[in-house]
Amino acid sequence: MISRHGTALIIDADGARFIGRLIRTATAAARRNGIPAPSELSELQAHVDAVIAAERTLNRHRAEYDREEWITAQRYAELTGCTERTARRHAAERGRKLRGRWFLPIER
Repeated sequence: MISRHGTALIIDADGARFIGRLIRTATAAARRNGIPAPSELSELQAHVDAVIAAERTLNRHRAEYDREEWITAQRYAELTGCTERTARRHAAERGRKLRGRWFLPIER
C-alpha cells in the first residue's frame, strides 16, 4: 500500500517491494541503453531495502512473540521462588516492560 499524506508518501512492505522492482527495472533499462542511472535511484533503492529488511525483522519478532507466553515478574517470582526484585532484574535482561509492568517469556 502506498498512501500520500501532505508531501510525504507512506509505503508499507508490499509497496516497497513494488517500488524496488520498478527501480531495478529502470536501472537495468538504463544499463542496457548505455545511460547512467540517476544516483537518486540507488539512494531510493537503499531506503526501499531498509523498509523490506525492517519488515522481515518485525515478522521474525512477531513469530517469536507468538511462540511465547508472557507472565508478570510477580508471577515469575512466585513460580521460581526468587524475590520480586530479582524477577524484575531478570525481566530487564530478557523480558519486556509494558505499561509500567515487567513481563518475562515462558516458551509453550
